[in-house]
Amino acid sequence: MHAIAVDQDGDVWLGTYGDGVTRFDGEISTPYATPDGLGSRWVYAMAVAPDGVVWCGTSSGASRFDGKTWTTYTRPTDWQTTWWLTLAVALDNTVWSGSYDGGKSRFDGKTWTPTAGAGPRSPSLPTARVVRIH
Repeated sequence: MHAIAVDQDGDVWLGTYGDGVTRFDGEISTPYATPDGLGSRWVYAMAVAPDGVVWCGTSSGASRFDGKTWTTYTRPTDWQTTWWLTLAVALDNTVWSGSYDGGKSRFDGKTWTPTAGAGPRSPSLPTARVVRIH
């Protein structure tokens, strides 16, 4: 297990290293993997947004689940990495991410944008690896 989150209904979401995501409602476990739309079976981070959307940071991008459909967002090819190690969601549903070697970025609901400090040569971060955002 690499990540865990609890949604507003009390369902527990488990992110694994190699087996995707499992949602447990207290009685039934529901697995999700790449055939369901999850970006990768390797899940490093999870967060639940105030609007109930579940976000997963994977080895292939950030995946969001709106209760029915998975949507995966990948970084532009000029970014350093696809490994999303940490996610946090603000009260306005803005998603913040940190990656293995691509710094930090934010998602406004339409576009992922690297923020000041993103990238390995940025003066505002001592390293491009961001492993926790709270």
